[in-house]
Amino acid sequence: MNSELLRIQHQILDLLKKLAKVLLSHFRQFNPDFSITDLKALFRGYRYVEETIKLLPQKPDPILLANIFHTVTNLGRIHPATTCSSGS
Repeated sequence: MNSELLRIQHQILDLLKKLAKVLLSHFRQFNPDFSITDLKALFRGYRYVEETIKLLPQKPDPILLANIFHTVTNLGRIHPATTCSSGS
């Protein structure tokens, strides 16, 4: 592997670490125990819901949709959110 490719990979890794740090600090305002595993589960669950909603003939009403997102994104979390909110 050449040194230029290695340098780019390290830059991308540094960027992802910084992004995770910013996201963790945001979510920890609502849940101080929020971890990197919770962050991964949140975004994975969000993606699952998005893909599932695409399969439905019509989009559910906003309240039901918010509850679905909250429930599914909490499935893999170590420190699940207790209330349905836009922050966590």
